[in-house]
Amino acid sequence: RNSYRAVKIFNDEMLLHESLKRGGGFGATRDLRAGMPGKIIQGLRDIAKETGQTESTIYGTASSAASARGALSREAMLDATRIAARLAPESGAEQQATAGGLLDLAKVTGSSSAKENAGFMLAMGAQARVESLESINKALVPAAIGVAGYGGKPGDAGALVSTMTAVAGDQE
Repeated sequence: RNSYRAVKIFNDEMLLHESLKRGGGFGATRDLRAGMPGKIIQGLRDIAKETGQTESTIYGTASSAASARGALSREAMLDATRIAARLAPESGAEQQATAGGLLDLAKVTGSSSAKENAGFMLAMGAQARVESLESINKALVPAAIGVAGYGGKPGDAGALVSTMTAVAGDQE
């Protein structure tokens, strides 16, 4: 009676973010594994082993993917994390930007395949002469989403963004 307490309710992405925010990996004493689906945790561990990345780097990449996931499946999030880790093995920041960018591109391409979206992203970057994955994902991907939002097809969005960037001569 008359006692109230606040109870946080977490979905998968919020659990991942909270775990990362607390400064520890999932193995810390304050771990949130009990609430996380085992498939996601095991999937992230498998990705770390496959790619030679540390689990903490993969958790950071997965956190970015989880933010961009939207209505896409958990498998799409794990796939984007895996592809990002392979595309940018030396840079956690580029991995995070790429994982989010791959899932953001699903809004343009209509495909949840990280490989297809990586091909689209890399083609845009090559045509626009942008070399950094982080720059591609922070500048070109949002611009392509904007073009697609006005009814442009994926190819139209990529072509317009690449052309505008090439004309401007900006490689960032």
